[in-house]
Amino acid sequence: MTSPKNDPKPTAPPAPFASLLAASSLVFAVLLVAGFSYRWTYYYNFGLKDLALAIPVQSVLLGALELIRTPSDALFTICVVALPLVVLNSILLVLDRFRAWAEARKLPAIGSAFRIAGLESRLVTDALRAIVLIYSAYWAGSQSGFEKFRMHAAEGPANSLPTVTAVVLNDAQGNGLPFGCKPADWDKPAPAPKPAPAIIGARGALAALDDGLACTSASHRSWRMLYRDEKFVYLFATGSTIARPLTLALPNTDRLIVLMGGATDATAR
Repeated sequence: MTSPKNDPKPTAPPAPFASLLAASSLVFAVLLVAGFSYRWTYYYNFGLKDLALAIPVQSVLLGALELIRTPSDALFTICVVALPLVVLNSILLVLDRFRAWAEARKLPAIGSAFRIAGLESRLVTDALRAIVLIYSAYWAGSQSGFEKFRMHAAEGPANSLPTVTAVVLNDAQGNGLPFGCKPADWDKPAPAPKPAPAIIGARGALAALDDGLACTSASHRSWRMLYRDEKFVYLFATGSTIARPLTLALPNTDRLIVLMGGATDATAR
């Protein structure tokens, strides 16, 4: 009869789905970084900062879905995220084989160099993998956000943002926007003169709005809604280039009426 002290300790069964849970945490972190980079780059090119907008945190993960929405986007994202990690693992494997070869040949200098660099530590190698993975996800999200910006900034059938017509009513004193066009000006070659307001910044932007950009009838340009929250309505003018478009932040009050969709002047005639 054996003593309980001599009995081998029973090994604990592995936790179910342990590897799946670890992989899910890693995928969640990658999607979070990629989604944040996507939204930041997208709004930044419109002249806005994602953190300044009243956007819920949950939409960051929804933004990451844009990276895998189509098969081509998913293939691009997988290649950008996975390929650098494969290259890093290959390099670490070659270095590990080289270290083993140096130990077999009794070359202590090479072993000391590996210890100084920390390549023998699992913490260091995992940290390198995490840095490469996070940076790759950030770069993939940034590229996808820029491509989406290019698609929405240009006028064309691929632009899915709604066209809008904003009507800003005057207040009780008759004050309204310092730019825009009136119904009486649509059939005139030039808008009626009016005193210029005090501005800060480039005067050309205000002059462009007052000279016809605010109510353009060109078929290659339209005003579209970028974002809307409780405080502001963000509109921008599309064009044929990838340069940053002119973006307006109109106060979201009861004096603002936004007409969604509808034909432009160029197509209605």
